[in-house]
Amino acid sequence: MKKTSLIFPLIGIVVAGAVYLIVQAGDAATEIAESMAAIEAARAAQDASEAAQIASRGLSTVSTIQSLILFVIVVAAIVLIGLVIYLVLERRTQNAQIATLLAASQKPRWAPGPNAGFRKLGETETPQLPSGDVTQQLMQLFLMQQLGHLVDGQQHPMLPPPQPAQETADDDDLWG
Repeated sequence: MKKTSLIFPLIGIVVAGAVYLIVQAGDAATEIAESMAAIEAARAAQDASEAAQIASRGLSTVSTIQSLILFVIVVAAIVLIGLVIYLVLERRTQNAQIATLLAASQKPRWAPGPNAGFRKLGETETPQLPSGDVTQQLMQLFLMQQLGHLVDGQQHPMLPPPQPAQETADDDDLWG
Protein backbone atom coordinates (compact mmCIF):
# COMPACT_ATOMS: atom_id res chain seq x y z
CA MET A 1 0.00 0.00 0.00
CA LYS A 2 2.78 2.10 0.20
CA LYS A 3 2.84 2.43 -3.50
CA THR A 4 -0.62 3.61 -3.65
CA SER A 5 -0.06 6.08 -0.96
CA LEU A 6 2.75 7.60 -2.95
CA ILE A 7 0.87 7.67 -6.21
CA PHE A 8 -2.09 9.53 -4.86
CA PRO A 9 -0.12 12.46 -3.59
CA LEU A 10 1.87 12.44 -6.76
CA ILE A 11 -1.26 12.48 -8.81
CA GLY A 12 -2.58 15.22 -6.59
CA ILE A 13 0.59 17.24 -7.13
CA VAL A 14 0.41 16.63 -10.88
CA VAL A 15 -3.28 17.53 -10.94
CA ALA A 16 -2.65 20.61 -8.83
CA GLY A 17 0.24 21.58 -11.15
CA ALA A 18 -1.95 21.01 -14.19
CA VAL A 19 -4.73 23.03 -12.63
CA TYR A 20 -2.22 25.74 -11.79
CA LEU A 21 -0.89 25.70 -15.34
CA ILE A 22 -4.42 25.78 -16.74
CA VAL A 23 -5.31 28.67 -14.46
CA GLN A 24 -2.09 30.45 -15.39
CA ALA A 25 -2.72 29.77 -19.07
CA GLY A 26 -6.29 31.08 -18.64
CA ASP A 27 -4.98 34.19 -16.92
CA ALA A 28 -2.43 34.70 -19.68
CA ALA A 29 -5.11 34.22 -22.31
CA THR A 30 -7.29 36.70 -20.44
CA GLU A 31 -4.43 39.15 -20.22
CA ILE A 32 -3.66 38.64 -23.92
CA ALA A 33 -7.31 39.11 -24.79
CA GLU A 34 -7.47 42.21 -22.60
CA SER A 35 -4.33 43.67 -24.16
CA MET A 36 -5.67 42.87 -27.65
CA ALA A 37 -8.91 44.64 -26.74
CA ALA A 38 -6.91 47.62 -25.44
CA ILE A 39 -4.88 47.69 -28.68
CA GLU A 40 -8.07 47.57 -30.76
CA ALA A 41 -9.62 50.34 -28.63
CA ALA A 42 -6.49 52.47 -29.15
CA ARG A 43 -6.64 51.85 -32.90
CA ALA A 44 -10.33 52.74 -32.93
CA ALA A 45 -9.58 55.93 -30.98
CA GLN A 46 -6.79 56.77 -33.44
CA ASP A 47 -9.13 56.17 -36.41
CA ALA A 48 -11.81 58.32 -34.75
CA SER A 49 -9.25 61.07 -34.20
CA GLU A 50 -8.19 60.94 -37.86
CA ALA A 51 -11.84 61.06 -38.95
CA ALA A 52 -12.44 64.07 -36.70
CA GLN A 53 -9.39 65.83 -38.19
CA ILE A 54 -10.63 65.13 -41.72
CA ALA A 55 -14.11 66.37 -40.82
CA SER A 56 -12.59 69.46 -39.22
CA ARG A 57 -10.56 70.22 -42.36
CA GLY A 58 -13.68 69.66 -44.46
CA LEU A 59 -15.74 72.02 -42.30
CA SER A 60 -12.95 74.59 -42.42
CA THR A 61 -12.85 74.36 -46.22
CA VAL A 62 -16.65 74.62 -46.47
CA SER A 63 -16.61 77.60 -44.11
CA THR A 64 -13.94 79.33 -46.21
CA ILE A 65 -15.84 78.68 -49.44
CA GLN A 66 -19.07 79.97 -47.89
CA SER A 67 -17.27 83.10 -46.71
CA LEU A 68 -15.90 83.72 -50.22
CA ILE A 69 -19.34 83.18 -51.78
CA LEU A 70 -20.89 85.60 -49.27
CA PHE A 71 -18.16 88.17 -50.04
CA VAL A 72 -18.78 87.85 -53.80
CA ILE A 73 -22.54 88.23 -53.30
CA VAL A 74 -22.09 91.34 -51.13
CA VAL A 75 -19.68 92.91 -53.64
CA ALA A 76 -22.04 92.11 -56.52
CA ALA A 77 -24.96 93.66 -54.61
CA ILE A 78 -22.94 96.82 -53.91
CA VAL A 79 -21.90 97.05 -57.57
CA LEU A 80 -25.50 96.56 -58.72
CA ILE A 81 -26.78 99.23 -56.32
CA GLY A 82 -24.07 101.61 -57.51
CA LEU A 83 -24.93 100.86 -61.13
CA VAL A 84 -28.62 101.50 -60.51
CA ILE A 85 -27.84 104.81 -58.78
CA TYR A 86 -25.54 105.83 -61.64
CA LEU A 87 -28.17 104.94 -64.25
CA VAL A 88 -30.87 106.86 -62.37
CA LEU A 89 -28.66 109.95 -62.10
CA GLU A 90 -27.59 109.65 -65.75
CA ARG A 91 -31.22 109.31 -66.81
CA ARG A 92 -32.13 112.46 -64.85
CA THR A 93 -29.38 114.46 -66.54
CA GLN A 94 -30.45 113.13 -69.93
CA ASN A 95 -34.06 114.07 -69.19
CA ALA A 96 -32.93 117.56 -68.20
CA GLN A 97 -30.91 117.88 -71.41
CA ILE A 98 -33.82 116.59 -73.48
CA ALA A 99 -36.17 119.07 -71.78
CA THR A 100 -33.72 121.89 -72.51
CA LEU A 101 -33.43 120.83 -76.15
CA LEU A 102 -37.20 120.54 -76.49
CA ALA A 103 -37.70 123.98 -74.98
CA ALA A 104 -35.05 125.41 -77.31
CA SER A 105 -36.54 123.68 -80.34
CA GLN A 106 -40.00 125.06 -79.64
CA LYS A 107 -38.75 128.64 -79.80
CA PRO A 108 -39.09 130.22 -83.25
CA ARG A 109 -35.78 130.52 -85.02
CA TRP A 110 -35.32 133.34 -87.44
CA ALA A 111 -33.47 133.00 -90.69
CA PRO A 112 -30.01 134.61 -90.56
CA GLY A 113 -28.87 137.51 -92.66
CA PRO A 114 -29.86 141.12 -93.25
CA ASN A 115 -32.24 140.27 -96.11
CA ALA A 116 -34.08 137.45 -94.32
CA GLY A 117 -37.22 139.53 -94.14
CA PHE A 118 -38.16 138.27 -90.68
CA ARG A 119 -38.61 134.81 -92.09
CA LYS A 120 -38.46 131.77 -89.78
CA LEU A 121 -36.17 128.85 -90.49
CA GLY A 122 -37.76 126.21 -92.67
CA GLU A 123 -40.19 128.57 -94.36
CA THR A 124 -39.94 129.04 -98.10
CA GLU A 125 -39.18 132.48 -99.40
CA THR A 126 -42.28 133.58 -101.29
CA PRO A 127 -42.88 137.22 -102.13
CA GLN A 128 -46.22 138.33 -100.88
CA LEU A 129 -47.94 141.64 -100.99
CA PRO A 130 -48.55 142.93 -97.56
CA SER A 131 -52.19 142.76 -96.68
CA GLY A 132 -53.11 146.27 -95.84
CA ASP A 133 -54.68 149.26 -97.46
CA VAL A 134 -56.24 148.73 -100.90
CA THR A 135 -54.71 151.99 -102.14
CA GLN A 136 -51.28 150.76 -101.11
CA GLN A 137 -51.82 147.54 -103.03
CA LEU A 138 -52.89 149.48 -106.17
CA MET A 139 -49.74 151.60 -105.94
CA GLN A 140 -47.58 148.50 -105.71
CA LEU A 141 -49.33 146.98 -108.70
CA PHE A 142 -48.74 150.12 -110.75
CA LEU A 143 -45.08 150.17 -109.71
CA MET A 144 -44.65 146.53 -110.72
CA GLN A 145 -46.19 147.21 -114.11
CA GLN A 146 -43.86 150.14 -114.68
CA LEU A 147 -40.86 148.07 -113.67
CA GLY A 148 -42.01 145.33 -116.01
CA HIS A 149 -41.87 147.82 -118.88
CA LEU A 150 -38.35 148.77 -117.87
CA VAL A 151 -37.18 145.19 -118.05
CA ASP A 152 -38.44 144.89 -121.61
CA GLY A 153 -36.24 147.84 -122.46
CA GLN A 154 -38.97 150.12 -123.71
CA GLN A 155 -38.57 152.98 -121.26
CA HIS A 156 -35.83 154.36 -119.08
CA PRO A 157 -36.64 155.12 -115.50
CA MET A 158 -36.85 158.69 -114.48
CA LEU A 159 -34.98 159.12 -111.30
CA PRO A 160 -35.52 162.16 -109.14
CA PRO A 161 -32.60 164.56 -109.02
CA PRO A 162 -30.15 164.00 -106.20
CA GLN A 163 -30.69 166.19 -103.19
CA PRO A 164 -27.77 167.74 -101.40
CA ALA A 165 -27.10 166.48 -97.88
CA GLN A 166 -28.21 168.80 -95.16
CA GLU A 167 -25.54 169.68 -92.69
CA THR A 168 -26.47 170.76 -89.23
CA ALA A 169 -24.53 172.83 -86.76
CA ASP A 170 -24.64 170.08 -84.18
CA ASP A 171 -22.57 167.23 -85.44
CA ASP A 172 -23.71 164.45 -83.14
CA ASP A 173 -22.89 161.85 -85.72
CA LEU A 174 -21.04 159.08 -83.94
CA TRP A 175 -20.24 157.25 -87.15
CA GLY A 176 -18.16 159.62 -88.82
